[in-house]
Amino acid sequence: MKNLIITILILAVIILAAFLYAEDSIEAYLPEWLVEIEHGIDDDDGDEDDDDDDDGVNGKQQLVDGSLVVKIDSDVQQLAGIKTILTENINVQSEERAFATVIDINELLTMRSEYRDVLAQREITNTRLKSSAKLLDQLNVLHKEATNISKRELQNARAKWEEDRARVEAANIKLQNIRANMMQKWNAELTGLALKEESEIFDRLIQRKEYLVLMTLKANQQMAMDTAFVFVNRLDERNKARKAYFISAAPFSDTSLQGETYFLRTNAEKMRIGMRLYVWLPETGFSGEGVNIPEEAVVWYAGKPWAYIQVDEEQFSRRSLIDPIETTSGWLVKDNFQIGEKIVISGAQTLLSEEFKWAIPDEDDD
Repeated sequence: MKNLIITILILAVIILAAFLYAEDSIEAYLPEWLVEIEHGIDDDDGDEDDDDDDDGVNGKQQLVDGSLVVKIDSDVQQLAGIKTILTENINVQSEERAFATVIDINELLTMRSEYRDVLAQREITNTRLKSSAKLLDQLNVLHKEATNISKRELQNARAKWEEDRARVEAANIKLQNIRANMMQKWNAELTGLALKEESEIFDRLIQRKEYLVLMTLKANQQMAMDTAFVFVNRLDERNKARKAYFISAAPFSDTSLQGETYFLRTNAEKMRIGMRLYVWLPETGFSGEGVNIPEEAVVWYAGKPWAYIQVDEEQFSRRSLIDPIETTSGWLVKDNFQIGEKIVISGAQTLLSEEFKWAIPDEDDD
């Protein structure tokens, strides 16, 4: 009790000195432990105000005109790398998926080589046939004029002509058989390209600047008759797919699938024989027009695609992609978005994280 009275007297003296020397802060005369207590009380009293300030700096989930938005001030937007572009109209045809295989054409090249060898031999034999026919005609004329041409010489000339003619006919039959086998195996279109005197397309296949691809559709799929090309990629990445040009229907199928098959040709870069490819082809009879949602604008939440629209300078609204149609550059949607709105193409994931960060209540909240 005595110690408490002494302490109170000391504090009274200190407070009196502070009033006498007003230019100095009262904290200069207080014990350190008392200053800390005072500051602690002040900090506790200011917590509510600090929280209010943070709302405008970091972000906050709010309802604006009935829509849920996340608020991020401009400085934080810049730090987070948030960028927007104006939404645009797009008119596309939807696509279906299929598969393809890069196939080896060595067998076709072997048959082509055999055909050309026989063709060359026929040309030589045909030249001989013309010579023997000419000689036979001359001997026939001389024999009729009763010149000194024996019957044996005439018979030998006829035999040589008949032999040459038979060889030409045999070569023709062999050429027909080779062509027929090629058509049975590879079809008429590809056979025609292979046997054509000059074919830029087939030359590119031989030089492996392009590869032949066998595309196989699903059992219930069909390809439109006017399809000139599809898109293929060795990875399941549509935005990196390249064009593969239609050649013809194929006479054989992929043993692992049961759909219609077609021959295509595509650039050989990074392709290998036997490689399996992903295919994107136009969906029969479908086309659509709507708002283009770029691939980089899409964020996934709860198994669904979403995108953020900038409502004003500091507010962003998350909207779902309703019945989206995949395109070469992203998605086409017909509802929930308007042309000319500012869509976030960089930093959308940050906005999603910030939105749900503020949606989770603090542990201290009742």
